[in-house]
Order: sequence, then C-alpha cells, then structure tokens
Amino acid sequence: MRSAYCTVAARIALLLLVVTSADASFSRASPRRGEMGYKRAFVRRAVTRVFRPLPADDEFQQPLPSNLEGSPAALAKLEVAPATNAATVEDDCVPVEADCLPICEPDELQQLQTLRTLVSVPSPAHERADVYGDVRLLRFLRKHSTPAAASERYKEMLTWRTETRLDTDALTYGQPVCEIASHEVLFRYMPVETAVSWAGGDSEAARGDAVMCMQLGGWDTHGLVDAVSAGTVTEEQFEQYWARVNELVQLSLDAASRRHGRLAGMTLIFDFRGTSWRQFSRPFLGLMRRWAQLSEFYPSTSTEILFLHAPSFFQLLWQFIQPILSDDTRSKIRLAEPVEAATLLQPYAMFDEYTANLERV
Repeated sequence: MRSAYCTVAARIALLLLVVTSADASFSRASPRRGEMGYKRAFVRRAVTRVFRPLPADDEFQQPLPSNLEGSPAALAKLEVAPATNAATVEDDCVPVEADCLPICEPDELQQLQTLRTLVSVPSPAHERADVYGDVRLLRFLRKHSTPAAASERYKEMLTWRTETRLDTDALTYGQPVCEIASHEVLFRYMPVETAVSWAGGDSEAARGDAVMCMQLGGWDTHGLVDAVSAGTVTEEQFEQYWARVNELVQLSLDAASRRHGRLAGMTLIFDFRGTSWRQFSRPFLGLMRRWAQLSEFYPSTSTEILFLHAPSFFQLLWQFIQPILSDDTRSKIRLAEPVEAATLLQPYAMFDEYTANLERV
C-alpha cells in the first residue's frame, strides 16, 4: 500500500507541473480564437495519462521475465501460470519388479506400471507376490490387452478372493490338495495329479512349466452329483477345491517365471480312457461350468490343453462342453496321441507310472 500512495503523490505533482507549463506556454503565444478550448483539451489529455488505473499491490511484487520487458504487446498477453505439484503420475508409479523385467515386452513396461496404479494393490514385496506381484498382473494384461480392461478383471478376482477367504485360509497353499482336510472327499471323487515344480529341478534347461493330468475315467461323477444333491458336498466346496488346485499351480508358475525370465505356463491333459457317456450328466456339466468360470481368475496360465483317447461319443460330448468354454480356452484344445503326451510327461518323475501305461497302449 505504501508504494501505491507514493505513486499517487508523484502523479499529482506531475499533473501540477504539466498544467503550469501549459498555462505559461499559452500565455506567451499570440491570442487566438479558441485558445481556452485548446487549454482544456491539453489538460484533459494530461489528466487521463497521469491518472491511469493503478495495478494491484501483488502485481508490484511480481517480477517480469526478462524477455517481456519493454514489450507492451507481450505484457498484455502475460498470464500467471497456476501452481502445479512437482510429482507426476509417472513419478508415483511403482517400478516393475526386477525379476519381472526380462519377462515383459518393451511395450508392456509402461502398461504394467499403469495397471499397477489402476488396481492400487499392495507393494510387490507383499508375502503373496504370486497374487499381488507383477507376474500375476502381467498375466491379466496379456489376456485382456489394455490396462483398463485388465484392471477391471483383476479387481473382480480380488473381490472373489475376499468372498472365498482364499488369502485368510491357512490351508490355501503349502500343502498338496489331497492333504487339505476339507477337500479329501472331493479328491476321492475327482482325483487330479499336478506337477507343481518345474521339470529338471534346478537345471537351467528346465521347462519351467507345470502339468496337470486328469484321468477322467477314474472320476466318480455319479457319486459327486449325489453328494451335492444330498448336501454332503456343496457347490461352494466344489469351487474351493479347484481354487486351491489353481493356487498351488500359481505358486509354482510365479517362481518358475521369475527364475527363467519368461511367463511359465501349464499344460492340461484330459485323458478320456475308460470314460462312458453316462459320466457326463447335465448336473455334472453344470458343476463343470462353475469350474470353467473359475479359470477366468487365472488368465494366461494354460498354454495348451490336450485331449487323449477321445471316445467314440466325443463329437456329441463336444456339443455340450463347447458352450461353457471361453474362445481363448477353446483355441488351446487339440486332440493328441498318447505318445506325444508320454514325451511331454517324461521329465516329470511323478508321472512315471502313468507314462509307462500310456506307452503300452
């Protein structure tokens, strides 16, 4: 305010000087008609120029950029830029995990960071890195192509995990499925053999993939359907059984992916040897629909699905199975010869007996 008062006083003094000079000048001049009109016009112009509107106090304190000094046109365009935070979205992104970098394609790195920001999951250092780490996020990204679509599906998976208490159940991981007490009954109805460690042990040449083999001829589908009807086994327990199978597989694949620098996958083998048409009743196929929907929470996991010993009624069965599978799943299915499966399973010691039987067929 003090600087503004000083400026007003200086302008008044300047006006008095201008008026005095103008009066003296006109007095020395020869009298002419309209002399007083000229005086009035001169004084009016002087008052207008001297008493221009004063700038606000804060503008007195604002230094001008050196390249704008002395340029009226540039001064008229001067705008004060709004204050911005120094941190940007990129600065807030959590860097991609070091052991996930070799797995990512160059164009996936930024997308993966964007996905992590969208889902707001815990740090990759979380004890369940197989769930919240970048390897799992990358699987969703590759399945759904864009961070936005992948984040929606990933959030659905987290909601499902909360509802089924997968992350709070101490028996979720670390034990073979057949040793989980609450699912011993289901294992008897639907035994599944899963190699959850990569073939070759610590060898760098190991495949890094998992194998799940299901001998459908040994499944007691009638007993399972009867147990569900009687309430001995619920559909929720059926879902939890397969969820825990997938959890064990994901633990293995996460470790294998980080070790070998590529996204490790799983081969599914469905052996139809010994099956009959009566096994695939509508109630059982309804349960399998629930199993197929569950696989959406574990995207980019299976690399191929092999059907062995397709029965004579397979074409008819396929008409019932096909609608419950996603397009992505159907694209991975193919009929295979037993010798091909035997070669695939040869590195896995746990399948030695099964492989020997395949080779004798």
